[in-house]
Amino acid sequence: GKGKSEHSAIPSLKHMEKKGGDLARTVEQQLLFSWVELIRVAFRQFPDKLPFALVSVLAALITVSSQTNAIQSSDVFAVLLRLVNVFISYCRYLVGIFWPAELSIFYPIHWYSITPTSVITSIFVIGTVSILVCWNAGRRPYLLTGWFWFLISMLPVIGIVHVGAQSMADRYLYNASFGVFLAVVWLVSEALTGSLRNLADKRVLLQTLQIGGVAAVLILGATITVTTYRRCVRWQTELGPFYEAIDHDPTNWMAHLIVAEKLLEQGRYESAIEHTQAVTQEDSRFYVLHAFACRELGNSAEAKKLLKQAIELSPDNALALSMLAVIHAESDQATEAKTLLELAEQKLKLPVNQLQARTPPIVLRNCGVTLLQLGRTQEAIQRFEAAVSLDHRNADLVRDLAGAELQVELIDRAIERVQALTTTSPNDSASYSFLGLALQKAGRHVEAEQSLRRALELEPAQPHASLQLADILLSSGRIDEAKKALQDSLSHLYSRKVTRETQQWKGELNSQLGDVLLAKKDLSGAIRHYQAAIESTPDQFSANNNLAWLLATEPDPTVRDPEKAIQLAEHANALPGGQDKGSLGTLAAAYAAAGRIDEAIRTAEQALSLAEAKGDAASAAQLRTQLELHRQGKPLIESVLKATEEKD
Repeated sequence: GKGKSEHSAIPSLKHMEKKGGDLARTVEQQLLFSWVELIRVAFRQFPDKLPFALVSVLAALITVSSQTNAIQSSDVFAVLLRLVNVFISYCRYLVGIFWPAELSIFYPIHWYSITPTSVITSIFVIGTVSILVCWNAGRRPYLLTGWFWFLISMLPVIGIVHVGAQSMADRYLYNASFGVFLAVVWLVSEALTGSLRNLADKRVLLQTLQIGGVAAVLILGATITVTTYRRCVRWQTELGPFYEAIDHDPTNWMAHLIVAEKLLEQGRYESAIEHTQAVTQEDSRFYVLHAFACRELGNSAEAKKLLKQAIELSPDNALALSMLAVIHAESDQATEAKTLLELAEQKLKLPVNQLQARTPPIVLRNCGVTLLQLGRTQEAIQRFEAAVSLDHRNADLVRDLAGAELQVELIDRAIERVQALTTTSPNDSASYSFLGLALQKAGRHVEAEQSLRRALELEPAQPHASLQLADILLSSGRIDEAKKALQDSLSHLYSRKVTRETQQWKGELNSQLGDVLLAKKDLSGAIRHYQAAIESTPDQFSANNNLAWLLATEPDPTVRDPEKAIQLAEHANALPGGQDKGSLGTLAAAYAAAGRIDEAIRTAEQALSLAEAKGDAASAAQLRTQLELHRQGKPLIESVLKATEEKD
């Protein structure tokens, strides 16, 4: 009856409790045994895995050591922002796996783009997927494996320890994406298998899936092929990937920086300036590149201003300091140049991780150039030698060193250096041009002419080679050949964009061509080219001096212009290289032509004193004749001077 059933139920419940307790204890024992066994096996196999562990540790140490410069401090990238960027980067990587659009060679960090919405969304997505994966781990372990393969593989490069200035990099995704594809493929496979179990006619579905799969693969393959082809066409040039990065993100400062550097190397200074001004990044490198472009375009004042701004942003920027030293030295501001030179060399003693790897050779070169301008040639040679030892393949550095050696009459050593360059780089026109200069200085004129002609054959627009060749041709009386060489070089030069360098060469070539035409008695041609030289380079010494002499001493009254001659001669004497016997003699002739006899006498006496002090007998004799004419109250006319000299 009822009591029996109740009586029988009580012992049954107690029995169940006993069995449940035994089961729980059994499970605890099994779990404990499993953990103990796992630890025992792990320790037993650890010696076998020790080499791999050591290699991993060594690889990690090497990575950290090699990226010392790139690892950002917590002062720059706040810990909280880095952690927030981790979730956003995970989401961006996931999107990139399934929709790889707007890929870039460099992804800059834009902290301003981290909004509360993007943070909450990314944390929600990563958190939700992680929870769902763990929830289904028992039934679908492949989801757990694939998802955490992705998360853990990305963990070292996701940005917790920030390496470099990029927010992410596509290359980090190669291995991690396998985990995502593993999970997706197995999930799709399971879904299709489950669908097939519930269908009566499986054959039709399988055929449909096979046809659809093949079609999808073909369409996807064709799409990828076309997209890849278009990308490869654009990436054929060195700057293609960076231009594409700028198209995707106009504020990509790294892409703008690299493009600006390359454009400067190509001499495209205006285009380089556009890229240095395209972003608002407060980076001293942009100011340095902009300053370099301005200096090459002849705007030294703006270059100074930009370099000072660069130094304000980065006081340890040795490159900016050395460039500013060069500009001051070229402007005859010796005190400022020396101070900046000392500062730049002090910065070179900083730890390597505080300097760009390629900066020291450039800085040392600038220091050498500054020292040359200051007349400290031996010290300049030491800086150039140090620069070459750091970058011995840099032909510009080797030529700078050889040029300094020429100044101290180490001609054979300079020739040997540059001959080595022509051997290793047989198509380097600049090296052949320099070799011609060195050979000419050594008195080996035939070899010099051959070398210069080879330089012009490789690069017709080689003004320095044209000037040297014209000088050799003039010295051997081949005036017409010299004239043609100069005219050819000028025609090439005028077809190039106007820069500081091209303007200087126009001044040199026009001045030399004026001398050639004057020797051929082509006065109008000589005047025209002297004027063109001064127009290109107002401070071109020889053009100012020679045109002043012509306008002051020419017998033809339609050519003579005393006032203009005084203006040109005074300017020439105010330039570096002025106040010598020749320019003072020109100024004296200009004063006499304008009727300012007293000033002409004083200036001629000063010129004569300089000629006698230097032991220049020929110049002294001509100046005595000129002075005698001035004391007689007569201007110096070229024909009168020659007649007087012949009479004497």
